[in-house]
This record gives sequence, C-alpha cells and structure tokens, in this order.
Amino acid sequence: MGAAPQPAPALREPVNGLEAEDDADGAWRREVNRRLATDYASLFGRIDLLVMLEVEDFEAVRANRLRQEQRLAARHPGASAIMGEAQLDRFLMHYERLTRWTLEEMPARADLVIAIGKDQRPR
Repeated sequence: MGAAPQPAPALREPVNGLEAEDDADGAWRREVNRRLATDYASLFGRIDLLVMLEVEDFEAVRANRLRQEQRLAARHPGASAIMGEAQLDRFLMHYERLTRWTLEEMPARADLVIAIGKDQRPR
C-alpha cells in the first residue's frame, strides 16, 4: 500500500529471473510503473496517515512468508494450497521490485515507520 513509481531508468534492468525471462523487454515493469503514477496514485492520495511496517530487507520478507507457509502446513497437513520453497520464490519474484523500492524510498515519506525485527515483532 502506498508504493510510489520508480524513476524510469531503474526499470531498465530486471531484478530477478522472472523479470529477465517473462518481461525481458520491460513492458510489464513500465505498465506497473505507469499505473502507480496514475490510478494507484489517486487511490493512495486518499490515505490520511501512511504507516510503514519496515523489515530489514527483501530476504526478511522471504523468511517471514516462508514462516507463514510453514505454520499453515503445520495446521493443515497435506493441504495443496501451501507453497513449497520453489513456489514461494517464484511468487515473491512478482513483488520483489516494488518491495525493494519501497524499502528504499518509503521511510522518508511515511508518517510513521515501525521497524519489524526478525521475530516479526516491532523493535
């Protein structure tokens, strides 16, 4: 919530294998960026107070999501909707670019930044 568009030069290079293979020409990256600058900017402009839950880095996002999948697996043994590590990695690649960008730029403009530790609790 509240992601800002990236500067156009930042879109040139893929950040992961998914972008390199499935968006080699950058069309999807540019479209997402265009939407962030237009449709989503209008929606996000309605936010009265921007609160950021800030994790250390993208690797923390992966660790937190893996922990969530493991908890789901423990509660629902044999459930087919739970992602294995390979599925999780592919899923996260869809969000990697904006997550990394948001971790970089949002703290300076958020009204409140709450640092989240490795234990998934506020520091």
